[in-house]
Amino acid sequence: MISAEPLVAALRRKLGAPPPDITSRALDSWEIAPGADIEVPPAIALPGTEARITATVFADRDMVLRAFRGYPAEWHGPTLGHRLRAVTLYDGRLSSRGAERHLRARSRLPVRGRLPELGSAAMYETWVGNRWFGNWLVDNCLTYGLAQDSGLPVCASAPSKPPHGPAYESLLGMAPRIAPEGHFDELVIFDDLPDNPGKRARAAAMRSRLLETLPPVHPGPRVFLLRGHHGDRRLLENEMALAETLAARGFHILDPMNEPVATVLHACAGAPVVAGVEGSQLTHALVSQAPGAALLVIQPADRTTAALKTLGERFGLRFAYVVAEGADGAYRVDAGDVLRTLDLLA
Repeated sequence: MISAEPLVAALRRKLGAPPPDITSRALDSWEIAPGADIEVPPAIALPGTEARITATVFADRDMVLRAFRGYPAEWHGPTLGHRLRAVTLYDGRLSSRGAERHLRARSRLPVRGRLPELGSAAMYETWVGNRWFGNWLVDNCLTYGLAQDSGLPVCASAPSKPPHGPAYESLLGMAPRIAPEGHFDELVIFDDLPDNPGKRARAAAMRSRLLETLPPVHPGPRVFLLRGHHGDRRLLENEMALAETLAARGFHILDPMNEPVATVLHACAGAPVVAGVEGSQLTHALVSQAPGAALLVIQPADRTTAALKTLGERFGLRFAYVVAEGADGAYRVDAGDVLRTLDLLA
């Protein structure tokens, strides 16, 4: 089919008229799970820890500190489905009648007129899931089930993020159709960001499904997941020295990038505490630790975030943090602060 949508979208951007979200063109929308007020528990940290935070990411300082301090209830809206007709997928974005939704950064490919016909499908992919492995695992993989229920699941980009994405797809039985570009006669998309009770139930079911693929899980030692030089630069310069200190206190030290997914999941599933530098490698713990277990996150002072706290609450985990000093991707943490924070989790 020849589509004018890519050209129309390009003209709108040049004219300074950003397109509305594609859900504004939905033929019909429906509630999949209702919203609810949910308690936000306080994080566990040593006195004075907040004062070491110099900058935050993904939310301003006040919002991050509010999440760390906890409060009686936060409204999480409903999960919604939207059905659209005549949707063009091109260069990482969905377009329909002048509205758009981006799935990844644009590559600014030349505008093409003729695109393959893709029929009907359901899209579970998101921009943040394509950008970060952790969001792919704890968000997109949950939305995949909704896409499966609503039609043929489709993905515009690579089906999963290496090196662990393919293994998770296999464990979770995910088999999306890959369609980098084309025209949908009908497409279902989702607003599945709210952390409502329905999404939390799907998170629990996902954990159960993963654990069913592993050998029997028994209570085991606490785990320290190394980050090293992997992912966005967030180097804990004394990470190996801290790992030695923790190993002397019975921690199991793992480098997730050098281990099969099943090994990492099995170690985390039985751990009362999983610790590590803030980052996507800790989401292996989110999807496997038992409810009531704890995540201890080493936060860089100049890019502190409450993201893992929020995600951990979805899976029923407690959250503790320490703040490492440094800036611009290089940090050091006081091992004594880590050990004293661990004592608070006992």
